Order: sequence, then C-alpha cells, then structure tokens
Amino acid sequence: MVNPRTKEGSLLKLLSFKLASRTTIHKRINVSAAPSSKRRDMDVMKLMMTDYKVETINDGMQEFFVEFHGPKDSIYQEGVWKIRVELPDGYPYKSPSIGFVNKIYHPNIDEL
Repeated sequence: MVNPRTKEGSLLKLLSFKLASRTTIHKRINVSAAPSSKRRDMDVMKLMMTDYKVETINDGMQEFFVEFHGPKDSIYQEGVWKIRVELPDGYPYKSPSIGFVNKIYHPNIDEL
C-alpha cells in the first residue's frame, strides 16, 4: 500500500488525476460526434437545393457525386465537371476528400 503523504503517494494521486481528466475529455469528444453528423446532413441538403446535380452513393449522406457546369461567358461555359465527395466521420472538423471523376488538364496534376 502506498502512503499518500510520501513522494510516491503524491505521484500516484497526480497520475490518477491526469487519467481521470483524459477520460473526461474523451467523453466530451464522443458526445460531440452526433452534432457533426447533423451538420453533415444539413450541408448536403443545402448542396442538393442548389443548381448543382447531386447523386448520393449507396443512399447515404457521406459519399456523393456533384456535377457542375462552367461559368457563363467564359471559355469553360460548355464544360461539365463531375467530382466525387467523401465526407469523413469527423466532418466538419476533418476535411472532405474530393476527386474529379472526369479527366481534367492542369499543370499541377499528373496522371497516376
């Protein structure tokens, strides 16, 4: 048994306090997971109400395709681009993964 009045006992109290603090922080993080899915659903619904064509993958709100047209009165006005968007579980705190489905030409993008 460790005596709480000794140096070792004080260290034990400090370690148990830090462990309890980490547990509390961990619980707070888990509780905030529900609002992030609510935010994700709200953002996807807003996107669906715009002029962009949005197709969900597997009837979920985490993965979808977005099709958009080039701006009018520009050299891209006839262009149509399709991107695949994947929203992570930690969205909006983690950024989405976005990739072009159709071929694009850009000086900083190499073909794999």
